[in-house]
Amino acid sequence: MTRFIIPILAFACAFSSCSEDESKATSLPQIHLTCDEEELNPGDYQVGDLTWHDTLGKKVWDEKIRLRSRGNRSATFEKHSFALKLSEAYEMLELPENKKFKLNAEYIDKTFMRNKLSYDLFRSFSPGNYAPHVEYCVVYMNKKYQGIYAMTESVDASTLQLTKGDKGAVLFKEPPVSYPPDEHADRFAKFKKYVQRSVRYKDYSIKARYKLEDECYFNQRYPDLKKENCSDEIYRVTEFIFNTTDAEFSNPKRFKKYFDLNNLIDWHLLILVTANGDGTYKNFYMSRKESGEPYIFTPWDYDHSFGRDGDGEPSKLSIIPVKDNMALLHRLMETNAFNYRQKLYEKYRSLQKSGLLTDKNIHRMIDANVAVLKSEIKDNEKRWPPGAMKYFKNATFDTEVQRMKNWITNHLPNLEEYLREQSELPTPEKKAEQLVLPPDFPNLILTSTVQMLEEMEDLTDSIKTPN
Repeated sequence: MTRFIIPILAFACAFSSCSEDESKATSLPQIHLTCDEEELNPGDYQVGDLTWHDTLGKKVWDEKIRLRSRGNRSATFEKHSFALKLSEAYEMLELPENKKFKLNAEYIDKTFMRNKLSYDLFRSFSPGNYAPHVEYCVVYMNKKYQGIYAMTESVDASTLQLTKGDKGAVLFKEPPVSYPPDEHADRFAKFKKYVQRSVRYKDYSIKARYKLEDECYFNQRYPDLKKENCSDEIYRVTEFIFNTTDAEFSNPKRFKKYFDLNNLIDWHLLILVTANGDGTYKNFYMSRKESGEPYIFTPWDYDHSFGRDGDGEPSKLSIIPVKDNMALLHRLMETNAFNYRQKLYEKYRSLQKSGLLTDKNIHRMIDANVAVLKSEIKDNEKRWPPGAMKYFKNATFDTEVQRMKNWITNHLPNLEEYLREQSELPTPEKKAEQLVLPPDFPNLILTSTVQMLEEMEDLTDSIKTPN
């Protein structure tokens, strides 16, 4: 607007009845951000301004905020994603009230909907499933149009309804639960060195780097690491996954202390339905609401899914294996504890019969997103020409939507056949191996250190609880 001379600007405003509280009309709500772009980096928040305009261009709300760019590799993309912190909880774009939100650029997903589609599907699998809600908007940075963004709920203690103040309430992002407990200390030490040397973190401040190296291996998000370090929980969980016998692992009482079987089945199905290879070893949160409750898995970051990988090429795998990248799911499949393979297939068939896991329903969900996005795609592609992007150079919004639909139609029958075949495999016999004990303890028989720790916990609980 500053390029126009004042008389022309005044005439234009008078003609359109515009004011300081109005912007031009768009097909999606608008988020206007103002900050020092040169100082933006994923490690440090800076103070900025946020103004929200509705589709008619009228101002809805504005506030001073804190923001930073976000992401790992995605932080290097020209179109940045942002993490936002408000001074108080607010219902942003009809999303549930919170102080934190993510503005995801969806840069490599030309459909803009792989994340939203995955989260919506996961919530539909079971009434208790949580996944972030997403609303679309257009973003302006310092008055410059940045295109379509996905305003996304932050996965935190508030959205997961963790019992704050309970010492058992904890939240991890992408914790290293697929590594044996005896590897954590060495991996943590190597990660700290990597953070200080990697060019990936060159724009971080010294303070942000030290914070990152302390936090990011176990990736504890709640409680505040400065108040309580809960990394021992990861040792405890991985001790159970890797070092229990098959008999212990499949003991319902013990298993429920760690995980919710129905949650694992839904999460595993989402990985398989979307073919998200990253979803097995990262791209998830693991949380526990309070002491005595099992851990729950929450999906996050599913833009490498539905037929596309992160290398800019079509997916090379249709059925995502869990053997190398998710020890927990792999052990459930191998041991068939709790008839896991049969229950996985039964849940798939149930969702299929209900009409949820059908190509017709998923196509309908895609079309609903297309209806919201379509009128803004032309302007977005002017700002970010599809052929100029490194990722999927020959794809446009329309061709990528059609590719995704075709992939789903081909993928679901293959997945059903895989799950059926797995359900028909014989269940191996459980081996109740005993822990070798020193001769000093001839009367003590334990099957593992996990059982010993759990029995100590049970004893402590019985002492604390009067009869």
